[in-house]
Amino acid sequence: LERPELDSRDLSSLQRIIYGASPMPRPVIERAMARFGQDKFWQYYGQTEAPLALAVLRPEDHEGDRLGACGRPVLEMEIRILREDGADAGPGEAGEILVRGDCAARGYFKADELTRETFDAEGWVHTRDVGLIDAEGVLHLKDRTSDMIISGGYNVYPREVEDALMSHPAVQAAAVVGAPNDKWVEAVVAFVVLRDEADPADLIAHVGRQIASYKKPHWIELCVDIPRTAVGKTDRRALRNQAKELDLGRRALR
Repeated sequence: LERPELDSRDLSSLQRIIYGASPMPRPVIERAMARFGQDKFWQYYGQTEAPLALAVLRPEDHEGDRLGACGRPVLEMEIRILREDGADAGPGEAGEILVRGDCAARGYFKADELTRETFDAEGWVHTRDVGLIDAEGVLHLKDRTSDMIISGGYNVYPREVEDALMSHPAVQAAAVVGAPNDKWVEAVVAFVVLRDEADPADLIAHVGRQIASYKKPHWIELCVDIPRTAVGKTDRRALRNQAKELDLGRRALR
């Protein structure tokens, strides 16, 4: 979408666009569907520990609130949402996504402790993803439990903040992590790549108009690129290390 020669390319043979590995920001998928057509898009949600697909978002489901969803569970897999107290979550209630099926791994190689944390005695794989299943049986992914930021006693899911940032016309890419802070415990830090000039204060205000004010970034760091892993996911570990180097611990943040 960012390539200037896109409109001059002959894309008449393009039949499907399948995406996965991480959620596509809502502003990006909306632009993509407007350009290529809703009928071409399929999203596959899966785990390395239980390959390949756990849920599929078909083209006809690429609309409304479902644009942020993973899709409907595949027939071969069981999916369960577990609350923090260990009880099964009800429709629309968030919790950890657990999956079970014949394709699931038995454990990690030479990592007994991690195996015990991830694979339980009943065959359920604890994905460490936070999600919910709505009243119509569609799976929605909130974020990774390990990526969740606890700021001022509130849970902040990076994806929600990233989508709010990406809805600003000057923002090309964004990634959000937590950084240690004396007042907030974790400060919400956003790394932003701009396509046009913008004031970080205006970006923070823009987020505050989209979602709850406590989820706004305390700090925005402008950068030229977002680090990615080998499979194209945001490298949050690298970003958390960069956020620590900003030394926001004792700063008076927004």
